Amino acid sequence: DQLYLEGTIENPFTAMSKEELTPEITKVLQNGMFDGARETLTQALDRTHSPVAASLLERLDKLTAQWEASLTYTVEDYPLSTGELDKSVIFVYKPTDPKHEGGSVIFVGPTEKCQELAQKLSDGSITRNEVKELDRLRPEEAELTEAAPPAAEQSEIDTTLDEYPVPDESMRDVDLAAYGYTDGDMHPLSMEKAKELLEMDYSVYTIVDGGEAELCFDAEDIETRPVDAVFAVPREEWEQGAQFKETVSSRMDRQEQREQAFLNHKADCFAIYQVKHTDDLRFIRYESLDSLRKQGKEPERANYDLVYTGLLPAGATLDTLWEKFNTDHPADYQHPSMSVSDIVALKQDGVVSSFYVDSFGFAKLPDFLEKGNYLKNAELMLEDDANMIDGIINNGPKQPTVAELEAQVKAGQTISLLDLANAVQAENRQKEQAKLNRNPAKRPSVMARLNAAPPKQQNKQKQAPKRSAERDR
Repeated sequence: DQLYLEGTIENPFTAMSKEELTPEITKVLQNGMFDGARETLTQALDRTHSPVAASLLERLDKLTAQWEASLTYTVEDYPLSTGELDKSVIFVYKPTDPKHEGGSVIFVGPTEKCQELAQKLSDGSITRNEVKELDRLRPEEAELTEAAPPAAEQSEIDTTLDEYPVPDESMRDVDLAAYGYTDGDMHPLSMEKAKELLEMDYSVYTIVDGGEAELCFDAEDIETRPVDAVFAVPREEWEQGAQFKETVSSRMDRQEQREQAFLNHKADCFAIYQVKHTDDLRFIRYESLDSLRKQGKEPERANYDLVYTGLLPAGATLDTLWEKFNTDHPADYQHPSMSVSDIVALKQDGVVSSFYVDSFGFAKLPDFLEKGNYLKNAELMLEDDANMIDGIINNGPKQPTVAELEAQVKAGQTISLLDLANAVQAENRQKEQAKLNRNPAKRPSVMARLNAAPPKQQNKQKQAPKRSAERDR
């Protein structure tokens, strides 16, 4: 309100009244969610030198210091540890969580280092941001890159994750350095692709003897080059072009295929999910897990888009992914920076684990992409009876109930005895299901039902289909 009244911003942030908004903002700040407000105020101050923004930032810094002093830090074993370098984690707990039930990870590293940093965090001699910076600068941490590992490392064909869309697939493995060009800022092209991109107004170069790049002016210029000539387009120009952007954005039309590629990938990999940008989900976007649960909600796959998948380099952690997708986005990642309410799924040694990006670190989600949830998600997409999410897809025409058939008889209508028999059988199954619901220990699992052999059909002989069967169908 103050920034709007001062004229620093053109429109108010929300249509809510001050009376309605105050408790919402209070709740956000009480949960330590200062980053959103700080980013807005910092941008306003940098752009307009607003005294109101400067005053609010000063007040926000004091609130942040008070909040930091009230946090509790513990060192615990890291469940996804791959060795001594990521043996332990530092958990941070809010003052509203005295039983330490909802902590979040802020650092992963050797046990002694975690203990040392936890002590410094507790006595205030170091801040959480400084700890994150130490984590980022650790020399032993593998650097995340866009490049896939050499083909020799993959002993068998694997599924395809999101790949950087090169301009010419036929030249994907061509290294321009082998032709003497070592600047690393261009993509190789075949002659045909070079002519195509030149027609689309891209700058096209020929790599000549000695590694020099000569600009091509027209198609004739390209065609007069030697048959074995290698052409190139500037990487930056390619990435800013419509073809690159359309290729990347089209991934969102292949959500299911990309998720299956991630789940079935043999090498270690990761996936990033973000809340769908729809109005009905605006109240869960950027919310902490604690805030979400206070609304009586849990993160649900149906509310999320799969925005990116990639290989997980050796030694990479959740923190290095956070760093990568906040300060050094891959060129083909065209979504908001990783933030609160995002979900990161890791597949390591064949095991999938999901983590909620919380206000402080990451909180493990045991049910977001676990195997049982695959079945539930598939059924939610296919089931046409909302009351029958039971592991069995019940699509198809609904059979009349016993009560409905009896009503038809009383009305003088004719009913099918087969329908009546099926209705009685269905009611018996429902009664049996009700007993199982009261005694879950006796209930067969979804996997058991799916893996069970289909019941044999009695008194039916296999017959060859009639010639007219296809026409009659």
